[in-house]
Amino acid sequence: MKLTFTGSLLRPFAAMAVMLFAPMTLFAQTFDEIESQARKGDDEAQLNLGVCYYFGDGVEQSYDEAFKWFKKSAKQGNADAQANVGLSYFFGEGVKKSVETATKWFKKSAKQGDAVGQFRLGNAYYYGYGVDIDYVESVKWYRLAAEQGHKRAQMSMGYAYQEGEGVEVDAFEATRWYRMAAEQGLDIAQVTLGHRYAWGEGVEQDYVEAMKWYQLAAAQGNAEAQDSIGILYYHGLGVTQNYAESVKWYKLAAMQGYPQAQNHLGRRYYYGEGVDQNYEQAVKWYMAAAEQGHAYAQSNLGQCYFNGDGVEQDYTQAFMWYSLSAELGYDVAQYWMGILFEYGYGVDADAYEAFKWYSLSAEQGYDPALNKLGDCYYYGNGVHQDYEKAFELFMLAVERGSVLAHYNAGYCLIYGDGVENNYEEGVKLLTIAAENGHEGAQQLLNDLGEKW
Repeated sequence: MKLTFTGSLLRPFAAMAVMLFAPMTLFAQTFDEIESQARKGDDEAQLNLGVCYYFGDGVEQSYDEAFKWFKKSAKQGNADAQANVGLSYFFGEGVKKSVETATKWFKKSAKQGDAVGQFRLGNAYYYGYGVDIDYVESVKWYRLAAEQGHKRAQMSMGYAYQEGEGVEVDAFEATRWYRMAAEQGLDIAQVTLGHRYAWGEGVEQDYVEAMKWYQLAAAQGNAEAQDSIGILYYHGLGVTQNYAESVKWYKLAAMQGYPQAQNHLGRRYYYGEGVDQNYEQAVKWYMAAAEQGHAYAQSNLGQCYFNGDGVEQDYTQAFMWYSLSAELGYDVAQYWMGILFEYGYGVDADAYEAFKWYSLSAEQGYDPALNKLGDCYYYGNGVHQDYEKAFELFMLAVERGSVLAHYNAGYCLIYGDGVENNYEEGVKLLTIAAENGHEGAQQLLNDLGEKW
């Protein structure tokens, strides 16, 4: 089983509206000293004065003034200032926003060897900011910045090797770059490295090591890392299983608005795991995640409305939430859309629509949908009757351990529906279903005079 640890990530960083180029000497000088040197034409002082205005350090904050001084320094060839001018254009701070002009300035800075300019130029080629998208060119510039220790460029290099964008896919190389960024304290790299250990991608699977990196990122307030720690505690991976501890971590992430954690927290309240069962609280957290477009939460909320758990039973609301989730491709919601259309819950009954949704869910291998689709073919509901196809689907579900499918396939074998009659094999399947509590299989075996 591959657990879901991630919700955000993993694309290269497109936006960070923070100037990171102030030389250390800035803090050893007074504003007046910096201004005096800047007005005399010193490019470093002009850069520093721009930084003062940008952050409001020793003077009233002004993006306009910051840009003015960055531009003066940049025109003298100062690479840091050129990168700052690019950022000003990119974010529209002190000047009209223009990603095309921003990229021109990033290129000037990058060609002088400035790591920030190189990273930003890599982003430009990756996303197509003022240039054609070119992953090979983006990797070229990311690599130059990364080799200078730029942690976000290192992160982007990891992603390039992970996805094979501009380079060949290489799990080990991806992990190597993620580790470089993580060791510099970049929280998103730390949580990503945690995922690599949790999944065993580019490293030997090691949940203890995964926990180590998640904790480092979580200490910086990273919600994805907090949610991932909750997952490890819930499943007892690398730690002793502890539902209450998992809830603690889910809450930290959920309170930050992280939808996956909100859904996880909703489920803990729904089932009473690590917290007192409370359907109303479950609905609250499902709703918070569902409104952010989280497919699992939308489906769970649909289930609450269908059953009347924590809310007044409302099939129309159930249909709405299931449909949102199903359209996002969630197999469970697609199955329930089939149920709603088959039986007319919250929508007019429509066998053809039911067949469509069962098919979509079954294509993803969801066991109940395979059974339902088999039923459609067996009875000719929404599709031409086809016993052979029905039996084929029932057997697919049998292979996945479905109790109901054991009954259905066993029935077909007993009576030769869509398959050559095989009484012995049919009884074997029916017996498995009966021993797992399927009353129909128990009754049929009794009627056949078989012991189970």
